[in-house]
Amino acid sequence: MVAVARAASGALLLLFPRRSLRLCGVDRSTRLARGAVRALGARQIAQALLLDERSRVGAAADVLHAASMLGLAAKDPRARTPALVSAAMATGFAAAQRSSSSARRS
Repeated sequence: MVAVARAASGALLLLFPRRSLRLCGVDRSTRLARGAVRALGARQIAQALLLDERSRVGAAADVLHAASMLGLAAKDPRARTPALVSAAMATGFAAAQRSSSSARRS
């Protein structure tokens, strides 16, 4: 189930980067920002397709992504809101994957 939510989220980011940024309060997005959103969407789709939900690698990737976004939020005021949203989503995916992994082992 986590993989489906991750793939759907990734597809939305990949297909609608400008709208995704607008939902995070970014009125004027740069080409670089839209490219970063598309890259994140592609990673989410790849992760959903390639990694087993029981894999700790996916959760670890999400935790690392969340940490990097917190660093970006601290350094760049213009990127703060989208970075915090991305960190929150990554943390949610990591927690859901960890929970799914624990439930399947029980």
